[in-house]
Amino acid sequence: MLSKIIVTLALVTQASIETCYGQNNNNDDNNNNNNQDRVYRYAVVSRDEEHFLLQADQIQGTKFLQNGSVHNKKDVKVNADGELTSGIPEPIEGSFFNQDCTALDGTGISSITQSMCSYNLCLVNKGCIMMQSGGSFEFDPLTEMDVPDVTGFVVGGTKRFKKWAGKQMKIVTLARRGINDQGRPEGPSVLEIEIRK
Repeated sequence: MLSKIIVTLALVTQASIETCYGQNNNNDDNNNNNNQDRVYRYAVVSRDEEHFLLQADQIQGTKFLQNGSVHNKKDVKVNADGELTSGIPEPIEGSFFNQDCTALDGTGISSITQSMCSYNLCLVNKGCIMMQSGGSFEFDPLTEMDVPDVTGFVVGGTKRFKKWAGKQMKIVTLARRGINDQGRPEGPSVLEIEIRK
């Protein structure tokens, strides 16, 4: 039987998760990509209460979840030490991220070594991007601040993203969560989702 425990995760992909900002190949003041690169980047900041752990009776089947919303890149400040210094700005209404990961293998009650994850990134007036990753994944959500870097692919999309299936994606941690007096992660985290179109 699954028991819901709010824990700290960095992600996420971890993606999604509570700030997300986008960079794309359009003419945008916040964009530093070019048309040759065809790289789109989105950052996701997750609030403390948007990280969840659903523990199964064994490590296989344990889930960790993360939610987030989209923000302008210029409003999100991360310093060289990987700390969110800007606070969490107002989100772009109607845009959001969520992540659903299931442990496939591991040790103990929470040490995950393999997982399968699905991600949804929805941008207002543009559509949603559905992504997936799987395989080796060394992570203990009860004690670690940062979710490992993840590579995967786009499985589908809506509206503007309907033809994005098969594109490569990567999720890395830009800002880590802090550690409380009990040795558990807490606070917001920032992820970056990169999609190569």
